[in-house]
Amino acid sequence: MKRLISLRRLSITTKQMSLQESGIQYLENLEFLGFQGCQNLRVLFESACRLTCLRELAIGDCAGPISLPFVELIALESLAIINCKLKLTQDNKSKFPSNLRMLSISQSEQVVELLQCLNESAYALEFFAIYDCPSFTAIPVWLSNHIRLRVIRFIRCPNLSSIPQEIQSITALKELRIEYCGELSERCRPTIGKDWPNIAHIPRIQLDLIWVQWMED
Repeated sequence: MKRLISLRRLSITTKQMSLQESGIQYLENLEFLGFQGCQNLRVLFESACRLTCLRELAIGDCAGPISLPFVELIALESLAIINCKLKLTQDNKSKFPSNLRMLSISQSEQVVELLQCLNESAYALEFFAIYDCPSFTAIPVWLSNHIRLRVIRFIRCPNLSSIPQEIQSITALKELRIEYCGELSERCRPTIGKDWPNIAHIPRIQLDLIWVQWMED
């Protein structure tokens, strides 16, 4: 595997607990890496990682917890976490990928813990989405510190109840989508919703698949 130095994209499924012997960590030109259905996987690499060109990482349906070498993924721009658990320590929380532009979290019971990582890093974030997370009950007020955010999506988070006033300070925000999030859609109804003043500045707003606001940039 380590001889495939020109490889750009790789998607795998494995029964192994560690990929240390696979040689994947030496693919210095790899740009996309995806793991799917790796129920036994716990550690990617335990030694030096040369994935300095890796821009996209997707992990789906892996029981975990999986330890990721965030500090060594210096080029990572897109991270998708789908129905799996990551091993988070105080150390790697503060070393969440600093260049991250896109973060998508789906079917995660540790969504709140993952979001705490954003409180300390990843201020280049432009796209932020959470899908199918009943444990996601509140949008953290510090999300407004991510002033480059352009797109936010909350899909099927039934216990999410409100939009904080601090969202008004994200002036770069261009699109907000809220789908099947219980009472939140009602709170965001144009002019009459309690949270409408907090989001009225966003040019494009979609509630339950209906565009309720559309303004050109």
